[in-house]
Amino acid sequence: MAETAKGGPFKEILDNDILINCIYLNPKAPKSPPFISLPLIEKHQNERKLSVISDVSCDTNNPNNPLPVYNSLTTFEKPTLTIFDKPLPLEVIAIDHLPSLVPRESSKDFTDQMIDHLIAFDESPVWQRALDVFNEKVATV
Repeated sequence: MAETAKGGPFKEILDNDILINCIYLNPKAPKSPPFISLPLIEKHQNERKLSVISDVSCDTNNPNNPLPVYNSLTTFEKPTLTIFDKPLPLEVIAIDHLPSLVPRESSKDFTDQMIDHLIAFDESPVWQRALDVFNEKVATV
């Protein structure tokens, strides 16, 4: 969060080969500038390293989408979407159920991340945030 506090788009992203986005977007958060944009990519097309964007979050319809460079999801059958072809291809992977591709590894990783929160159930702020989101959603029904 500290790295993105100044607001984007961030030219520094173009200096990396791969960008993996896996953030949770709060639909009630105020509008924020994107991490990357098509004009930024076009401006630096000949000098960028970025060739793959893996958008695990897949928030194409969220007004706060930090990656507004594509507008359709990809699938296991067609896993990539070409954003730019030349001089260096830029592909997007946006499979909204990507962890199901590796179910064992996904389950293990999830368990490893969750165990400490389960052990510290009464003290972990994760559960209060989850309860707050649950109550917000129930209130809309």
